Amino acid sequence: MGFSPRSAGCIVPFYSPRSPLFQNLLLLLWTLLSCGLGVTAQGPGEWTPWGSWTRCSSSCGRGVSVRSRHCIRFPGEELCWGDSHEYRLCQLPDCPPEAMPFRDLQCALYNGRPVLGTQKTYQWVPFHGAPNQCDLNCLAEGHAFYHSFGRVLDGTPCSPGAQGLCVAGRCLKAGCDGVLGSGVLEDRCGLCGGANDSCLFVQRVFRDAGDRTPRSFACTAGTAPLTKPRAGSRGPC
Repeated sequence: MGFSPRSAGCIVPFYSPRSPLFQNLLLLLWTLLSCGLGVTAQGPGEWTPWGSWTRCSSSCGRGVSVRSRHCIRFPGEELCWGDSHEYRLCQLPDCPPEAMPFRDLQCALYNGRPVLGTQKTYQWVPFHGAPNQCDLNCLAEGHAFYHSFGRVLDGTPCSPGAQGLCVAGRCLKAGCDGVLGSGVLEDRCGLCGGANDSCLFVQRVFRDAGDRTPRSFACTAGTAPLTKPRAGSRGPC
């Protein structure tokens, strides 16, 4: 997605104005030498640093922000590994109750416009029964057919009430890191992307009324609140 195509010629890398001048000069020098001397490299290319995040795709509620990077490849190198674009969830103040839903607004843009190769015009509302929920599927009001107008805009909810958002035609959910499609989850310690190795071991000692023998139970902080166990339970965890 967004990669430069393979070429047998010399590939001039992308130079960022934000990169240090010395770094850009070294890249340019290496490019000229490798092109002039026929030097070839092996393995994948290298990515430039990530660019800045764009503004949120929505003016209220949930939306999508995107950032991109470029692949630098010298002759003989393969495509860079990974994605050239990254999307994250952005959350703005809730939309007012009278605001038209984002998908409804996109369908309404085609109201009164000729479609389907005829001069007939229709009023369109979202249709959610189509196979691809990230296509702009709109139902002609008063008629028994719908039409797909291509992909919905990035940041459109996949379906009413769904947590996923459409990005580049795919329905993606945000991980705990806020990045759509990352799949990153919180571990049992409550740490995003953790390996369950950052929990604090907490031990609580208590005595029941009339019981002379203290009892102790251990919990891993972050898994559950520490409370006194009920009779017959295994402990406060």
